[in-house]
Amino acid sequence: MNHSVLRKAAILGLAAFTLAGTISPAVNAQVALETSVDNEGTPIQGGTLKIAAVAGEPFSGAFSSLVADQSTDLSVVEGYINTGLFEYDENLQIKDTGLASAKLDPENKKVTITIRKDQKWSDGQPLTIDDVIAPYYIIANKDYTGIRYGDDFKNVVGIEDYHDGNSDTISGLKKIDDYTLEISYKTFSASMKQVGGGISPYVEPKHIYDKIAIKDIADSDQVRVNPVGMGPFRVKSITPGEAIVLESNEYYFKGKPKVDGAVIEVVNPSTAVAEMKAGNYDLAELPTDEYDTFKDASNFKTIGTVENTYSYIGFKFGSWNKDKEEVEMDTSKVIQNKALRQAMAYAFDADAVGQRFFSGLRFRANTLIPSLFKSVHASDLPGFTYDPEK
Repeated sequence: MNHSVLRKAAILGLAAFTLAGTISPAVNAQVALETSVDNEGTPIQGGTLKIAAVAGEPFSGAFSSLVADQSTDLSVVEGYINTGLFEYDENLQIKDTGLASAKLDPENKKVTITIRKDQKWSDGQPLTIDDVIAPYYIIANKDYTGIRYGDDFKNVVGIEDYHDGNSDTISGLKKIDDYTLEISYKTFSASMKQVGGGISPYVEPKHIYDKIAIKDIADSDQVRVNPVGMGPFRVKSITPGEAIVLESNEYYFKGKPKVDGAVIEVVNPSTAVAEMKAGNYDLAELPTDEYDTFKDASNFKTIGTVENTYSYIGFKFGSWNKDKEEVEMDTSKVIQNKALRQAMAYAFDADAVGQRFFSGLRFRANTLIPSLFKSVHASDLPGFTYDPEK
């Protein structure tokens, strides 16, 4: 997001859907949307960006990537208060233009992360590689109360020993210098080239968290009252559940935003379109199922991008044997017949459904790899088209 110019825009996500996880019923979205807004003219001086956080529930108030489990909170953290380590290209592969770069060594199952030098947190304290290391020790600690300790973290060498109390350190984390960290992994997959593919993107202010007991992080001032981050804005005030007032962060690594600040308010999905049409907000992620009501709006532009997701209908082939930890197939089930499952895919007019019920913003998938992965998406495959005779 470019915070340098005030603009009014609605953001949409486009997604594919399939009939089943093993088959992949169409290829292209039926609506062509621009992915960015480039406004002409001279930027105004200063000003306040008004942002609608469109959600059916209030902010939970957990403004930290370490503990937030609500998408509305996370969008505020990751979009405005604190940035992740990496930026990515059109295939979601890590680029060197972010706060950090990542050098991958698949043969030795290692990644070397190097952060930018001479950067500062929003409170003016210097950024060091210890701030990249800190999230590992917080998330893997036995007293951690969040949801981030999953397979990606468990893949780091030595982290489970630390989590289980068998070691005071995580052996797979090697600090090279104040700006460089080498991470060793148990397994190394091709997805690690991409953001969210296995390398932790978190960077957190160690000088703040060192003063907080890990069990108390979720309710701390760093999370609830005055978060310190690396994002384009810093928190000025919070009205619990309702709104956040931000001011421009002069220490932001891409330069201080041209606007003076921003106000983010929770807006119910039922009124979001009307609020944008009335000019009450500059930016909003509007409900896709209401696209027809605002696609021709004259006072704001609509942009969108393909989401990293697809929907499907799955078939139950048997039952789960808990003792053996495997599925026991039931060969008497009629859906064991592959031809029947394929016939159901040909009988489902995904193109028509996408157009009729989702204004063309949902579209038929042709593979299990979403089309946003341009370099590896097989766009020439037909998938399952509507064909009643077949």
